[in-house]
Amino acid sequence: MPFVTPNLTELNEQVIQDIVNAGIPGIETTLKNSVIGTIGQVQAGLSWQHYFYLNYISRQAVPWTATDEYLAGWGNLKNVFQKAPSKATATVQFNTIDGITIPKGTIIKRPDGWSYVTVADSVNGQALVESVDTGINGNVGQGVTLSLGNPLAGVDSKVIAITPITGGAELEDEEAYRQRVIEAYRISGSVGREQEYILWAKSVSQVSRAWIGRNGFGIGTVIVWIMCDQANTSTNGFPVGSDGSATDEYRYNPATGDQLAVANYIWKKQPVTALVIVCSPIAQPVNFVISDLGVNNTAANQDVIKAALTDMFRREAAPGTALYPSSWERAIGSITNISQYHIASPTEAVIPPSKGHLPILGEVTFST
Repeated sequence: MPFVTPNLTELNEQVIQDIVNAGIPGIETTLKNSVIGTIGQVQAGLSWQHYFYLNYISRQAVPWTATDEYLAGWGNLKNVFQKAPSKATATVQFNTIDGITIPKGTIIKRPDGWSYVTVADSVNGQALVESVDTGINGNVGQGVTLSLGNPLAGVDSKVIAITPITGGAELEDEEAYRQRVIEAYRISGSVGREQEYILWAKSVSQVSRAWIGRNGFGIGTVIVWIMCDQANTSTNGFPVGSDGSATDEYRYNPATGDQLAVANYIWKKQPVTALVIVCSPIAQPVNFVISDLGVNNTAANQDVIKAALTDMFRREAAPGTALYPSSWERAIGSITNISQYHIASPTEAVIPPSKGHLPILGEVTFST
């Protein structure tokens, strides 16, 4: 049975009653502003602070409720660390006169003003750049046209990103970090279990979801599908880059972009014999027709329905896994301010699984 912590009002009343019951001659009650009453209120306040502190200590005693540095401490015991904010990176192409060196620290800008900087000198026109600031706003697709922040002799002002600009992420939310810490405590055993590959993939800054496919490209191969829901909103969360393996993996073509970041991270932790291939799932849109909303057929309610279905797909969909009508019935049925509705489509008894395909929300049509 849980211990019930008394609140400040209850402690005040308890102290007053204790004073009255103490049998001190001449004290049969306490007045609000009397000396003995004031001392009692101070005592109650001190007791409440003690209870509050003990409650705080108890919450730090397990990773399920720990916060701040205590949660970080629990995570450190399992080598799970809060993902720091990161900068987006890419390889860009400068159009230069032969022999011109692009110096380290050269600023280039996107049309919206977001800035990147070269991280090393370049003599062949290609240079690695990183975002000046951290965060998901630094991410953008391959082929975007950039421009020099300041003119350079012998260098065209236009700069082309020849790889996707990826890897930018915000500081990991504490609740998301807590879930990864708890997941690390739930799994145990030798290195190489499915849950460990998932945990490794989700340790990369921009990755929000991950799944594993055993022997997907033959015996000894491990497919890791990833999604970057917060980092890549412009692609509906799908990773930006090409599928492949780690840079040092000689048995397969190296990945690029988000996939390469995950492959290189897993490379340092995986069993030495495994061939790990990091992939983007293939989008499998599922269209909906919602009817019979009646008076509930408003723009606000339509947005709520779309949000509920989007959330359902993010929680329950996985590459190659079937989805059933009960999933979207629960999603819409949980919306309290919608009293009636009918899901006219899809009518299938199941969204069939397809290897490597991830069901996502497609078009939602509302009919009267």
